[in-house]
Amino acid sequence: MFSLFSKTNTASDKPSEVHEPEKEVKDTQPTTTLPYDHFYKQFHSHSLEKRIEDANKFFKNYPNKIPTIIYPGNAQTPDVSKHKFILPPEMTIGEFMVVLRRFLTILPDQALFLFVYNDTTDNTVIPTASSTINDVYAQHKNKDMFLKISYTLESTFG
Repeated sequence: MFSLFSKTNTASDKPSEVHEPEKEVKDTQPTTTLPYDHFYKQFHSHSLEKRIEDANKFFKNYPNKIPTIIYPGNAQTPDVSKHKFILPPEMTIGEFMVVLRRFLTILPDQALFLFVYNDTTDNTVIPTASSTINDVYAQHKNKDMFLKISYTLESTFG
């Protein structure tokens, strides 16, 4: 009898024999780590109330700026050296993409895509390049009062 769970399969195995599967030890750690895992865990290690308190302190110090968190959208996307940005509300998404391209130092043939996540509605959108940061923040700010933007790269010429 052929058994998927036995270590050796011989012709002398009887059909009535039942081989117990070996007990697997489940690994609690993810097999792949995303570039932003460390930052994400560090940022979300505080409670929601603490993050809201931090955002309120931020608005007290910078009343005319938008707190933004940037992170790569997948494991193949290069990581930025800086994850927190203080953005002027009148800046457009297109202007921010230019700034982000400088931080990433990517090739000219790679397209940059931004995705804005809203945990209140559990919705992810691609903002238009002409949208201002203030408009995007007003529509998609998270419960912790931060604007969270992920980015990915795509090769545009093959």
